[in-house]
Amino acid sequence: DAADAAYGRLERARLQLDRQGVLAEDPCQQLLDMAVSAAAVMLCSLFGMDGLEDRQNELWDAYEPTPEGVSATLWERTRDLFTLRARLACAELSGMHATEVGQHAYDHHCQTLSV
Repeated sequence: DAADAAYGRLERARLQLDRQGVLAEDPCQQLLDMAVSAAAVMLCSLFGMDGLEDRQNELWDAYEPTPEGVSATLWERTRDLFTLRARLACAELSGMHATEVGQHAYDHHCQTLSV
């Protein structure tokens, strides 16, 4: 299904980062965990699913610690980017227009991270 396909894409991206030596294995896994946890938090929040507190704890666990060699600001922005993207994906699922849930904020985060 769609969730499995999305997870597969994330896993391939993680493996590619690891192979390229962009980040060590642990931070690559943290990125994957942050993306998945952010999505789970948004699903619970926006669709009233059970387990919100557990998903929030998992997101916090995925976020900590900031990897060595990565600034705290960059790591926070990365976490926020995952959260914003998850919110946009959930909005798309519910039929909401992207501008209602922060497309501008997401685009701004992408631009900030790319410079």
